[in-house]
Amino acid sequence: MSTKLMGTVTAVLVHEGDAVRSGQVLVQIDARDLNAKANQAAASIADAEAMQREAAAHAARFTALYNDSAATKAQYDAAQTGLARANAGLQAARAGASELEAVRSYACGAGAIRRHRDRCATPTPAPLPRLVHRWSPCRMCPACGSP
Repeated sequence: MSTKLMGTVTAVLVHEGDAVRSGQVLVQIDARDLNAKANQAAASIADAEAMQREAAAHAARFTALYNDSAATKAQYDAAQTGLARANAGLQAARAGASELEAVRSYACGAGAIRRHRDRCATPTPAPLPRLVHRWSPCRMCPACGSP
């Protein structure tokens, strides 16, 4: 059994010998650092949005100046490049926030047991245990490396 999140186990919701089902939450993991990362992601998006607005205004100014022959092609190109970079930065910040949200949604179900076939297309070599037992060395799938 494993989890996608690193953290301290704050609660064990099953006991040795309890029957468990696929998808059942077995443990809760302290994921407080995800809240801090969510704040960082929000700040990154706000920063990227401000940079994008500034770059868009700068590009618009230089477009008008270039069209009036008051700016060089190099200045116009630099302004357009700055806008493209700002747009890419905003897209990256939003992607980082989406990734974090996916991890946060997993945190709500951290410690859920999953059937092997839910993770790997390779047939399970032997039936997985249906009961919780004391820790013992696990059987690893030769195809994907998971228990």
